[in-house]
Amino acid sequence: MASLVRGQMSVEFFLLFSVILLVFGLFFFFSNEVQRYTTYVSASGTSATVAYSVAHSINNVFLGAGGLSTSIDVPAGYSIAVQPHSIVVSDSENRSGSFPMLPAAADVSVPANSSIITITNLNGTISVTGE
Repeated sequence: MASLVRGQMSVEFFLLFSVILLVFGLFFFFSNEVQRYTTYVSASGTSATVAYSVAHSINNVFLGAGGLSTSIDVPAGYSIAVQPHSIVVSDSENRSGSFPMLPAAADVSVPANSSIITITNLNGTISVTGE
C-alpha cells in the first residue's frame, strides 16, 4: 500500500512539473513574439518621425518666399518618396511612415544613404536633394 502511494505521488509530481514547464515555455514563446512586435513598431515609429521632420521642413519652406532653403539631418538608410500631398519615408526593411505636406508635389532626388537633406523653394516649386 505504501509503494502505491509513493507511485501516485511520483506521477502527480511529474504531471505538475510538466504543466509548470508548459506554462513557462508558453510564457517565453509569447514574450519573444511581443518583443519582436515591439521592435517592429519602434522601427516604424522612427520612419514616421523622419517623415514628419522632412514634411515639416517642406511645409515651412513652401510657406516661405521663393529662394528660401533649409537643411535637415536625418538618419542614413532611409528612402524618401513623394505622393500627392504627402511624404513617404521607408527604411531598408520596407517599414514606412508618411506625413502630409502642403505642396501637391515636390522634386525629390535623395540617395538612400543621405544624412543631410536640403529643401529649396524655387518660386513655388519645392526641390528636395540629399548629400
